[in-house]
Order: sequence, then C-alpha cells, then structure tokens
Amino acid sequence: DVATPKEEVNRVERIMKKLFPSQILSVMAFGFLIAAAAKSAQFPFQTWLPDAMEAPSPISALIHAATMVNAGVYLLARFYPAFKDVPGWTMSVMIVGMLSALMAAIMALVANDLKRVLAYSTVSQLGYMVYAVGAGGVLASQFHLLSHSIFKALLFLAAGAVIHSVGTRDMREMGGLGRKLPFARVVFIIGSLALAGIPIFNGFWSKELILEAGLEAGNPIWIYIIMLLVAGLTALYTTRCVWMVFYGESNEELSIHPLGRNMKIALAPLAFGALTTWLLIGPFSKMMSQSLPVHGLHELTLVQMVEHVVTAPATWIAVAIILLGMMTWFGRESLESFQTIFKPLAYIAEASFGFEGINKFIVSSSNSIGEKLRTTQTGKLNWNIFYLLVALVVVFAVLLIGA
Repeated sequence: DVATPKEEVNRVERIMKKLFPSQILSVMAFGFLIAAAAKSAQFPFQTWLPDAMEAPSPISALIHAATMVNAGVYLLARFYPAFKDVPGWTMSVMIVGMLSALMAAIMALVANDLKRVLAYSTVSQLGYMVYAVGAGGVLASQFHLLSHSIFKALLFLAAGAVIHSVGTRDMREMGGLGRKLPFARVVFIIGSLALAGIPIFNGFWSKELILEAGLEAGNPIWIYIIMLLVAGLTALYTTRCVWMVFYGESNEELSIHPLGRNMKIALAPLAFGALTTWLLIGPFSKMMSQSLPVHGLHELTLVQMVEHVVTAPATWIAVAIILLGMMTWFGRESLESFQTIFKPLAYIAEASFGFEGINKFIVSSSNSIGEKLRTTQTGKLNWNIFYLLVALVVVFAVLLIGA
C-alpha cells in the first residue's frame, strides 16, 4: 500500500520524536537556522554577500542564481517537517526573513554601486523565501527561488554588460544610457519589473504566493505588514536603480562601447524566462511534491494558481503598495521634507546598520585568540589524533546526557 502524504508526515514525526528528545531537536532546529542564515546571507550575517561583488559579473550571476546563497533557504525548506513543531522555531524563521528583507531593502535604497544594489536585493528576496518557509509556504518559497534565479541572473549579466560598456559601477556617473544601450535597457527593465513584483512577470506570481502564505494558518499579521512595506521599498529602489542608469541626464565624459553579440545571446533567454517561467507552476509543484513527499505539498495547476492569486484581495493591496513605491521615486522632489526626516536612517543604512563594525571586531578578536592558541599546535600527528578523540568523547557524552 502506498501511504498518503499525511500518513507519511505522521510517520516521519513519530520517528523524529522517537530518535531525538525535544531538547536535542530544539538545538538541531536552531542550529540549522543559524547555518542557513550564514549560508544565505540572512540576519545577522547579511553583510558578506554584498562584499562578494568584486567578482566578475558572470560569477556574481552564478552566485546569486545557483546554489551558492540559495542552499540555506533549501536547507530550511527541506527540514521544515522535522522542525516545525519545535517551540518558537517557525516564528524565529519568519523574523529572520523579515529582518533580512527589510534591512537589505533599506540598504539597497541608499547604495550607489550598481552591483551592490543587486546584491542587497538578493539578500532581501532570500528574506522573502525564508519568511515563506517559516509561514509554512514551502512551495511558495521554492517557486520564488526559481523565479529569483532567472531574473537575478538577468539583472547581474545586464549590469555586467553596462559596466563593461561604460567602465564604472557608480550609478551617479551613469545616466541616459538607455539611448546608447537600448538592448541592455530593455532586458534590465524586464528583470527589474520581475524583481519589483509587477504583473505578469515571474516574480509577481511567486511573491504573491509568499505574501498569501503569510496570511494563512494564523501567522502574525504585523510581520505580514512589514513584508508588504518591503515590497514597496523593493519597487522604490528598483525604480531608482533603473532611472539612475538608463534615464536622466547623460554623462558626456563616459566612453560607451556597444554590447557584444555574445552578451545579447546570453541575456535574451533570461529575459524570456523572466516573462514565462511562472507558466511552469504545474510541473514544478508536481516535482516538489514528489521530491518532498513528507511535506504534504499540494500540486498546483496554472489555472489554480492564477485564480488563487487574482481573486485574493491581498494581491491587489500588494500591487497598490508596489505601484506606490514606484511613484514615490518620481515624486521625490515633493517629498524632500520626508527625506530630511529619514536622513539619519540612511546614514545608518550606509554603514550596514553597524554590522560591518561588529564583523571587524569579531575578525580582530578571532585573530588575537588564534595567535594565542598557536602554542597549542605542536604539529605532531599523535597529538592531533588525541585531540580529535577527546572531542569525540565529549560529543558522545553530551548526546548521552541529553538522551
């Protein structure tokens, strides 16, 4: 007999409770959360990813679109059935995602380096995925992971093409590039609309599924409201980025080179994907339900998803906030008084909310401790094996005591 998804979930839960006492399971759950946050550049480890943008743009696209930073989100999604009943775990996951999404969106709003803006947006979108896992929307989280991999690879490769053409990453030195780089402008705008969550682009559908998952199963409404605010901030910093690069006054001092044919060949399929991958929700949800059988995921057809998203009042509230965020950029001159109020926040955001200072302190402290511990390293293999055995005995002792 083939077990139903619900029976399989119950079986796994019984096995987990039998194998792991509640204390050990709690340690494992929050340990996995810390590991996933570090891997996916989530709060409080969100600063390393923007600093990794010194790599060439194709490498940046690979880092943000493939498993380099997405693995942490998948780790949480994969182990969701094992940890969802651990007290405080799902709430902690949602809060980590919410803080990451909010802080990264604010930092993207004040950044002037084109690739750093996109890096901050990755941290923010990963925050959406982490929030969705905590809210129980595993399918929504992984579908947004797919959407994000397409439009973020497009944005990074398009940004790399622009940087290659003009020789700078500073958006303040750009402007008016749309007339001289029309193909780059078109594909970058397509990626930006997907990032902002504008219908009909792929980011709209997956992001709406995440926001609706946040409203279900009694999840805290205040976290959902903050995530709606982040959606508006995303639209605002995305519009700012597009405008500073492709519109406005041209910088006549720039020597602009046209895009190469190979660049266009790489960008065109991704632009097409940003428009169409949401049509794959049917086979995608089927694949997810088969590969994650104990999660109890329900297969979702394209018609069901469209009906679910379009008929939900929360969708149109989110769209209104996204449009408001875009309009805020164009009405920025009339909002100068508000800009003055938020200047202290902008200053703090430019300093990564103080986390760079914390990182430097941790690095210097680790180096200092490491120098002092060098005397314990004799370089003799026998002593190294002895230390490993001692550590192994300690671990087994802890597990026995916990059991």
